Amino acid sequence: MRLTPQTLSAAGDSPWMVPGPMLLSNAVSLALTYSVNANLTAQVQYTYDSPAQTPQAVTYAWAANVLTVTLANHGLNVGDTADLTSVSGNFTGNYDVASVPTVNTFTCAAVGAFVANDTGTARTYKLFTHATVTGTGAPPAKIDGLLGALAAAFRLHVTGYTAGSATLSAQQVAGY
Repeated sequence: MRLTPQTLSAAGDSPWMVPGPMLLSNAVSLALTYSVNANLTAQVQYTYDSPAQTPQAVTYAWAANVLTVTLANHGLNVGDTADLTSVSGNFTGNYDVASVPTVNTFTCAAVGAFVANDTGTARTYKLFTHATVTGTGAPPAKIDGLLGALAAAFRLHVTGYTAGSATLSAQQVAGY
């Protein structure tokens, strides 16, 4: 089963690519390609946490461009990610975990003018990196890989963007 390819032409994260429930399938083939004019760095990230997980109630405290999220026993590490929603709408989006002060709190960068305190929900994801590639010029950079254990979801993460685009393609290998 081929998943819909995801292309990014700016720094950020693609939507999650979620494999289907194929009988006895435990492998996904991945390909990351760059456009001819690419000058960027991209990663293939994956998680074993379902994007369909039930959101958990959280509280937010914001000061000096740092958002502190309180979530009991969150289990996150620096570099993991959280999809946040807030009652005010200020903190709605995808945030990377910047620090983990306690087992019940984590922080994220949140630059702007926000309300100091808020409540909302979070879906959290422990991230793993399959590959990181820097693409500059022609010919297009390309990686191919096979994950032997089926992750819940994959995404393209682009950093260091100057020009071009990166595309993540995935194909779920059929069961046997």
